[in-house]
Amino acid sequence: MSHHVNFSTHGKELDAAYQAVISEQDDTNWLIYAYDKGTYDLRVQATGDGGLEELSDEFSDGKVQFAYAKVIDPNTELPKFVFIGWCGSGVPELRKAFFNSQLSDVSKFFKSFHVQINARDEADVEPALIMKRVSESSGAKYSVHKEAAKPQPRVAPVGSVYKKEEIPDIAAMQRQSMTKENAPTPVGTNYTPVQTAPKKLEQRWNAAQNQDSGASAVRAERERYEREVVEREKEKARQFTSHQASDNTSLREEAEARRRQEEEEQRQQRAETAKRG
Repeated sequence: MSHHVNFSTHGKELDAAYQAVISEQDDTNWLIYAYDKGTYDLRVQATGDGGLEELSDEFSDGKVQFAYAKVIDPNTELPKFVFIGWCGSGVPELRKAFFNSQLSDVSKFFKSFHVQINARDEADVEPALIMKRVSESSGAKYSVHKEAAKPQPRVAPVGSVYKKEEIPDIAAMQRQSMTKENAPTPVGTNYTPVQTAPKKLEQRWNAAQNQDSGASAVRAERERYEREVVEREKEKARQFTSHQASDNTSLREEAEARRRQEEEEQRQQRAETAKRG
């Protein structure tokens, strides 16, 4: 028996489940494949729309399984795809020996995904752990839709060094001079305090407006950059979905060619057996 994964026996069902997960019009967001008993014929074990929590209940300790899930990146709020290869601890050693090569075959079937997880037990498929890997794969740790606008510092009024000049009481000074005729005449001075008038209200208003304009320009530039990032992510997601759809035809052709080759090998083996008999 060939130890290669056989995609041809249940090829239509495999492809239909895959198309449902990557489709934007379908609610299905996960699938899981397994082998027919005693063979390497890959089949659809289950699909669902309940996310990673629902998917994690489908893994079995004694099976080799392959899962594909669509999740929403918490950083960009865009769809991301996760490929999970499961080889439970209860799988026979002979099957474990071929797991890595079969994992490679199935990964080529899915073609593109953002995160790959090789799992052996339930701890490896915890939804929180998987979402952490997805978050780390996207890089930037921000959300344009969730980040609140940062408050700008309040513009303080323009200060002034102006001080009110006290007006002396001339009459009181004259009376004091008359009662103290023998008092020495105080030394005079030509010093006059410099009076700095406060700036006009229009000048202070213009200064405050300039500061507000600068803060608005910074906010506008930041928002423009964040919009560009989101648009780039959306374009990548669209290209990714288009690329997956175009690759399915060639994959089915490869599977059909492999099936024909295996049938030819089996026919030759039967012919040789008949000759020896």
